[in-house]
Amino acid sequence: MPLPDSAKRRRHAVHPTHAEPELPATRPDEIRSRDATRLRGPVKRVLYHLYSIIDIYSRYTVVWMVAVRADVMTAVYQRDLERFVNKPPAPPIVPASVWINQPDDHAAQ
Repeated sequence: MPLPDSAKRRRHAVHPTHAEPELPATRPDEIRSRDATRLRGPVKRVLYHLYSIIDIYSRYTVVWMVAVRADVMTAVYQRDLERFVNKPPAPPIVPASVWINQPDDHAAQ
């Protein structure tokens, strides 16, 4: 007598369940969470960054700021001068043109 399909299958590994981490906030301003979100700007390739700090107990936004990346770097530099010994931070330089297959100079003439 042939075995049923369920008996032919191998047993799969069963992983133990893990308890989810819990942050028990018992009063406001005890535990805060941070978030950084990118927002599209009005022009193509312009991104704004929304930085927010949220109180876990009340779920209210305590502090928020919308900025371009360069503005954030300037603010960090002004706040912590001793952290940047050599020079202030600078955003990466965006190239003027990018090619997938760069054309030959001879073909353009």
